[in-house]
Amino acid sequence: MKKVFLADMTWKEAEEAFKKTDVAIIPVGSNETHGPHNPLGTDTFTASEVARRIGQKTDVIVAPSIPVGWSPYQMDFPGGMTFTRQTLETILTEMCESLMKWGIRRFIFLSGHGGNLDAMETVGLMLRRKHGVMCVVPRWFRPEIDESIQELNAIFPFHDHGGQKETSLNLAINPARVRMDLYKPPNLGRKLSDRIYLRSGMEFGKGSIGGRFYMGDISDQGFMEPEKYPASQASGEKGEKYLEILTDYLAEFVNEFGKLDLLPQERYPGR
Repeated sequence: MKKVFLADMTWKEAEEAFKKTDVAIIPVGSNETHGPHNPLGTDTFTASEVARRIGQKTDVIVAPSIPVGWSPYQMDFPGGMTFTRQTLETILTEMCESLMKWGIRRFIFLSGHGGNLDAMETVGLMLRRKHGVMCVVPRWFRPEIDESIQELNAIFPFHDHGGQKETSLNLAINPARVRMDLYKPPNLGRKLSDRIYLRSGMEFGKGSIGGRFYMGDISDQGFMEPEKYPASQASGEKGEKYLEILTDYLAEFVNEFGKLDLLPQERYPGR
């Protein structure tokens, strides 16, 4: 099996790999609660595995994974860690600028954690303006991809945090990390008044107001799952099928992405 992670390569192997591509994936995760049954590093493990599989199907280079993200709202369960937005943006920027020295001009920020997305898109735009490179942020665990690909939506027609979907992915990647004996369905939501509820955010009547709250404000077990699709129904088979379909799709994208002409650095240079 070929080496795809830059950290696994010798410098001579890296030299040859950089001759084949100007595309690099940077996996970004988090260290936060995914329920009593899933590991804290779930988002890092899943992002790294998706990147590894894409690397096996293409010539893309996979940079070292970033194991902590922006997740201050997950800090009320033991083991939670977070960077500030500024720290995460700095780490991403300096990793990309290091890789540019070796010819990388296209970056795929592959996050397993939704809280990282804004920082990643901010860095991508800054790098385009400053260096003329191209950066994309595939939202593979969000509606943008999952709901638009029928085969993926058929496996997990819902979204959760630490529920059946992420548990299935962990079971496919490394089942030894999962403790289903510790699984307990969460008590979700909190009624604050006759018309105001906390679910994933604040809701008023039939509308969604939004806002961020601590995970413990919403779930007593540190994860969220639809009652109809509990994590007790998770399986490695479901996770494996999802990973194969997803990484086939993303590998096709990577190959096409690598053929594109870089966008002009300044469309209106006089401004």
